[in-house]
Amino acid sequence: MSSLIVSDTSVLVGLLAIDHFSLLKQLYGHVIIPSAVKEEMQSLAHYGYPLYRLEESWIEVLAPQDEEAIQSMDLDLGEAQAIQLALELEAGLLLIDERKGRALAKALGIRITGIVGILLEAKTMGLVEAIKPLIGQLENKINFRLSEKLIQRVLEKAGE
Repeated sequence: MSSLIVSDTSVLVGLLAIDHFSLLKQLYGHVIIPSAVKEEMQSLAHYGYPLYRLEESWIEVLAPQDEEAIQSMDLDLGEAQAIQLALELEAGLLLIDERKGRALAKALGIRITGIVGILLEAKTMGLVEAIKPLIGQLENKINFRLSEKLIQRVLEKAGE
């Protein structure tokens, strides 16, 4: 399995919102985003997200090749491109949060994680002290919603 990591927009936005964007570099070293994700991030600039972070040397922007496959997915363009790019690059991991996109990626055999999985991994590696306050920040700053059951399961895994 490849060690390439592809990300959708939601994970980038979430980590920027809670000021933990650097976790991507710390955990993965190099992250690839499709061109539509970069465009989506640029359109969010008016919300105050520091887009200079997308110019970091460890973030690479690539365009997926199979436009027909992307159009056939019933998803937002960024999600569809991220899934297609993960397939084309045989990426080892796709960072994606949206339920419908996650389901399709799983069905296509792509290994996935989302922002909560990233925070859990960061806690395990000692990169963050606690994830409960970070989940609270996600809920407050970008209206990120998780079921209570999932939150409890994650906090239990994190020892919180």
